[in-house]
Amino acid sequence: MASIVRDASQSDRLCLEQAPASQRLGELLAELDIDYLDLQPAFRDARRQAGVELFRRSDDHWNPQGHALAARELAAALERRGYLGRGLINAQPQTY
Repeated sequence: MASIVRDASQSDRLCLEQAPASQRLGELLAELDIDYLDLQPAFRDARRQAGVELFRRSDDHWNPQGHALAARELAAALERRGYLGRGLINAQPQTY
């Protein structure tokens, strides 16, 4: 869970630079030996490097591009941690 804070100087943009809450959450979960995936760096990088809009304009919920990025990051993390078989990330969906 990323904590999203609006930057007062740019009220129409989401500020993904400030996330003390998600950082603290990650620290607490690490102390409890609970896996945690912080999506904030991936969202920030996508915004900075490609200028990708990841949130709906009407509120702070992810748009389809945000959901796709989260799904890719989650699948990659699950594969790295051995929860998901190798090569399943890029597998084509099955049709029935």
